[in-house]
Amino acid sequence: MVVAVIYPLQFKIANWFLNRKKDYKDEKYYRVVSNALDMKLMDDSNWSKKMRIVSLKLRRFRSNPFVELPFMSNQIYKTSL
Repeated sequence: MVVAVIYPLQFKIANWFLNRKKDYKDEKYYRVVSNALDMKLMDDSNWSKKMRIVSLKLRRFRSNPFVELPFMSNQIYKTSL
């Protein structure tokens, strides 16, 4: 029983039944238990904060194409009308 809880995919348990839907790093389904759950939640929150910042920077760039972003050093992009 313990082995089935730790390794559910080996016992043909459906992916949708696992508590971790597709991880963003390797796109696999997981069953996360105890302290690993805390680490995954912290990792997810840090990833979402990072994606929010990137999205805000891109939104700012789209509204004003002459604003420099860190990955666009020394290049000026102009939009054609």
